[in-house]
Amino acid sequence: MVVVLLSLAALAGAGGDVRLVGAVKDRDLAATRSLLRQHVDVNASDAEGMTAIHWAAHWGDLETVKLLIAAGANAKVANRYGVTPLHEAGTIGNVGIIEALLKAGANPNAAYGSGETPVMTAARTGNVDIVKMLLD
Repeated sequence: MVVVLLSLAALAGAGGDVRLVGAVKDRDLAATRSLLRQHVDVNASDAEGMTAIHWAAHWGDLETVKLLIAAGANAKVANRYGVTPLHEAGTIGNVGIIEALLKAGANPNAAYGSGETPVMTAARTGNVDIVKMLLD
């Protein structure tokens, strides 16, 4: 998988070179690390506006979230529907990811299309500890 991703020419998506997005979406840590060493655009997005940090939060991958933040990923970024990485992390209830995203500047009051904030997402999905954390 790493060879295939790295040998492809830069793929054009809605937001530029989406190889990193693909690597994180596919949960390929080796490719992710390699692409970060190549200084690819850490904030590139796919056609839906999903960035690598969205996918890392979606999968509950704290290690990758931290790598992406260290490489300059925007923790406040919203996809085309207004969903942020904090919404993704609130859905799965990953305390470590929530903490990392908040420390990196994620907005706990960001609302997507329906008006749902990360606090509401966490409450809707039964993640009481996350609700408490976001309200503090």
